[in-house]
Amino acid sequence: RLSHHASLALVPVSASLHGPSFAVGDRVRIGVGLQFRAGFFRHHCSVSAMSPLTQRAMEPTKHAFCTSSSDQEVESATAPDGHVRLHNASAPPFSSGLPSGLARSQQLYMMQRFLNIPATPSYVKKDNGLVLDRVVMNVGGRTWWQTLTLRLRAQRAWNTQEFSKGKPHQVLSDPSMYALGGRFRVGFGANTVLRGLGELGSLSGAVEDFSKIRRKLAWGGGTGDTSKAVNGPGGGRNNAKGGRTHSSATNVRGIKSDTFATNNKPAAADDPSPRGRITLQTKVVSGHLVSLDASLRERYQSNNGYEDGPSFVSASVHSRGARVLNYKFGVRHWLDETLPKFERGVDQLTGTIVTRPPPRREATVGASLEHQVTLWRGTRRAANPDSKWNKGYAALPQTPRFVVGGLVGGTARLALRSDDETTAGTVGGTSGVTAPGASSSSEPSTVAGAPTTLKSVQKGTVDHRQVLSLTAHASFGSFSKPVLDYTAVDVRYDLSSCSSGYGQLPSASGTGTGTNDAPAMDALAAPKTAMEKLVTSGFDGHVRVASETFTVGATQQLLGPVRLRAEIRFGPGVASAAAVAGWRAMITSDKSPDAKNDGPGSNKKPLPGSVAGKGGEGSGATVGGHRGPGGPGGSGGKAFQSAKTENGSKVASAWRAASAEIRDAELVYGIDVPLPPALGAARLVAWYNVKRGEAMAEMRLFDL
Repeated sequence: RLSHHASLALVPVSASLHGPSFAVGDRVRIGVGLQFRAGFFRHHCSVSAMSPLTQRAMEPTKHAFCTSSSDQEVESATAPDGHVRLHNASAPPFSSGLPSGLARSQQLYMMQRFLNIPATPSYVKKDNGLVLDRVVMNVGGRTWWQTLTLRLRAQRAWNTQEFSKGKPHQVLSDPSMYALGGRFRVGFGANTVLRGLGELGSLSGAVEDFSKIRRKLAWGGGTGDTSKAVNGPGGGRNNAKGGRTHSSATNVRGIKSDTFATNNKPAAADDPSPRGRITLQTKVVSGHLVSLDASLRERYQSNNGYEDGPSFVSASVHSRGARVLNYKFGVRHWLDETLPKFERGVDQLTGTIVTRPPPRREATVGASLEHQVTLWRGTRRAANPDSKWNKGYAALPQTPRFVVGGLVGGTARLALRSDDETTAGTVGGTSGVTAPGASSSSEPSTVAGAPTTLKSVQKGTVDHRQVLSLTAHASFGSFSKPVLDYTAVDVRYDLSSCSSGYGQLPSASGTGTGTNDAPAMDALAAPKTAMEKLVTSGFDGHVRVASETFTVGATQQLLGPVRLRAEIRFGPGVASAAAVAGWRAMITSDKSPDAKNDGPGSNKKPLPGSVAGKGGEGSGATVGGHRGPGGPGGSGGKAFQSAKTENGSKVASAWRAASAEIRDAELVYGIDVPLPPALGAARLVAWYNVKRGEAMAEMRLFDL
């Protein structure tokens, strides 16, 4: 309750991790010294100035700014190195997909050496199931190290006909069954590091190139037509009469529709082309990180799968450390001759969300503001001195708390160079991928005579991107008892928007200069959700919502150090639509189409214990928990069984209806096991992404 007076004296305000705590009856001054008593609060509470996002549950929110404005690294089982990238993604990665700071190859090597796991399994749907990863080379010194990770597509090999015929050597000798990933790191002093990674999706291309070089050397290095020497008299790549004889299980590209089949379906081809990235980073400037990057065809994660991104070189400077205000600026130049439709943004002429190529050369500058508040902090349960795990299962004490945090940021990008390509006619075929949480106005106009759609951002155009991320985290328990002593719930809301760009825009005819007026939208492109309407009206149509998602996560201790975690991401209105659909299905299950044919002559069989007609055995029922006229041992038990069956069918119908509404939601679940010998500093984590069909096991070190 507020006191009767307010102090105007300036007082220092703590900016520590959780801020000063106060008990009942203490006098506390905040801001410019507004004085009040804390008798209103029953529990300890934290009051502090603006503090950065330091809670572990706030990590996805902290990455929201980088994810929306530029590139963000995220874990994925599809790559042997375990990492892919996000580019202008609709939402930050799941907490289980955030990089732990420890290279994937180092994780595998630790599990091989300390846990005696010869090969770590992962599940990749596009690789036909189970794959095995093992570090085959790990060398280094005090300031450098180099690793090579080999991947075997084990389930693909197991499902081949050759393997079932007892000829595993034919399958295992096929290079398309393997993928290779490498990573290195070299340190220069205490502040500069050079790191790189590379990947071969299939060894078939490397084996083929090596075979060509070897044959050229064998023929004296001639420059004539060596196709017959390499591939045989027929000139074919897999001709067995000449050249190298390949395995009969597959050809060099991993495809053979006649013999190599999985569930009677030919396997998909794996890309043998190399991909990778080299990064030079330095921290010579205090509080800042300077990065120089060169990327070659890296794999990017999109809403509906994965795609190969264009190559680029970039330079950036951004702030680092725990701070409230973060900023970054940089330049990037895309190297591919033809840039693919790689990013989602607002078309400058139609005002719709489309998938378009990025500008050939761009300069970006952005800033974000973050804040975290601990609204409630409980008391950690006292340790039992007689217990073996009297210190708990975690490295840091687990205290019940309720924390909220948020981040708001924006980025401005200037197109320094563009391909200056336009497409005349109607706006068709340029729409972006509509994904869970994507803006409902992301479909372009299809009205005849619509304005010209730009293929890429034009030179001199400045477009803006905004991001908002809000998170609430509540945890209960101390994680010190062996059963059900830790429960956590996380709810996050992510919103990203982008502008149509400001600058010199071409007119609809492709000549002259257009205006900066927001284009008129048809009914299909009109905003649908409340936030879309608010943003569109508040900025006169220049800013459109690109994505809006909710993420709900829960963590529960099961037994000992084992915790189960699940996260689900969905778009706005999906939860309410699923609840409404489930309720309607439950209350209308008695009015199903089959119920219309329950009259005389119908072929529908009555449920056990149901009324089959006048005087049927199922006339006994229970009302208010009492037996009806069926009599003891008669039809009353059947009626109870009938009600139980009907209730089960109603729940099943409601579940099917609700699942149909959230079928596009992305669900990730897994287990988290702190390793007791390491006092919780090392954790064994395994997760499975249902929508993407991939699972991965890893060891996280100091990821507290």
